[in-house]
Amino acid sequence: MQKFGKKNIVVNLIDESIEEAFSFVLNTGNNINMVEPLRDFNGFSWNVIAKDIEDLNCNLIYQNIIYLVGNKFVDKWVNNYEPLVDYFDLFQSQIEKKYGKRIKNNIIKYLLKLSIILKMNIDENFKKEIQNKRNNLEHEYFELENRELYIVKISKLKKKYEKNIKKIDKIMNDKNLLLEEYESRNEKLPIEKKIFSIRVLKDILKEERKNLLKEIENCNNMINPKFFIQNKKKIEEKLKYIENYENLDLKNELKKYLILLQKQIIKCINIDINNAVDKTALIELIYKFRYYNLLVIDKRQYIFEQKELKNILKAVFKTLIDKAIEKKIIIKIFEDDKINYEITSKLLLSKIISLQDINIRIEEEDDGIYLIIYDEQIEENKIKLDNITKKQINVKLNKNIKLFI
Repeated sequence: MQKFGKKNIVVNLIDESIEEAFSFVLNTGNNINMVEPLRDFNGFSWNVIAKDIEDLNCNLIYQNIIYLVGNKFVDKWVNNYEPLVDYFDLFQSQIEKKYGKRIKNNIIKYLLKLSIILKMNIDENFKKEIQNKRNNLEHEYFELENRELYIVKISKLKKKYEKNIKKIDKIMNDKNLLLEEYESRNEKLPIEKKIFSIRVLKDILKEERKNLLKEIENCNNMINPKFFIQNKKKIEEKLKYIENYENLDLKNELKKYLILLQKQIIKCINIDINNAVDKTALIELIYKFRYYNLLVIDKRQYIFEQKELKNILKAVFKTLIDKAIEKKIIIKIFEDDKINYEITSKLLLSKIISLQDINIRIEEEDDGIYLIIYDEQIEENKIKLDNITKKQINVKLNKNIKLFI
């Protein structure tokens, strides 16, 4: 089995725990993606076997991200080609530009929630860290909601720092106090950490004073109205992603957000189909949509088999097929739109590598009408067309015909 490398992918987010979780998902997905052609392609067809994929969820999420912004962008991101570029910010901008703010916000929300859940599933320490963080954020937010009490607390903290500064100033200006401080500190320190001279102690005290001044400045900022509002919004933003998972079933939460994410991705695919104006773009979307449908969502199902996604996928597929027929990319095999969709969608979900190599032949035999599918000249499948008459067929019988015009 392929062993995956580990690296910290640069993700600039609102919280280091969320950054860690999303970096984990990107890294795992990238590693799976690197070995996918070796695992799934045998020279004739795909052989996508769920048990061979190290992490189905990370793989699906990574493929979702690739669909949204493309392979080249994701490759640059995971390899941090341009260190000064904020790839996560650029990622969001590209989604918003193509699909709108609402879809972008939903996608980011579901991606980050899924990342946290997936990281928690494999790391008990991370799970505890997230729960502690949630508790601390809730406590901090409660304090901000009670503004008067919050200001009193910060004022007390500021006075404490000011008192410590006065104490340092007093020691620094009195030789006797300085000597006492020197001896007092050294008594508590192990040999390897002892302060070797009064001069070194003075440097330590200066650094401590400098840090206390920074803390006072921070206190002033915290009670500044503008900073107060910004801080509250920042905590609210974190709480959107860091839920109280203690009493939640993580398996159900994972499935819920995975389905919600797929619904947003399908919306994006539908937008792309509606916006496609030329044949090249539509053919590319046919291949992308075929690939998306054949992604594994769990150990037993492809995306197109998932019951909560079936109907919306069917609607998008119908739009794609209708537009491909209208643009004279593929032939219309049957007069009846419903029958034509059912058969054409099955053909387009074929694992034949090049869909443009698909040939069909409809033959009338003694026991009924059959559809024969060829990969160029090699027969791939033969399907009996029940309840279909010759009048409903829109192509010549007993003749090999290319699906793509």
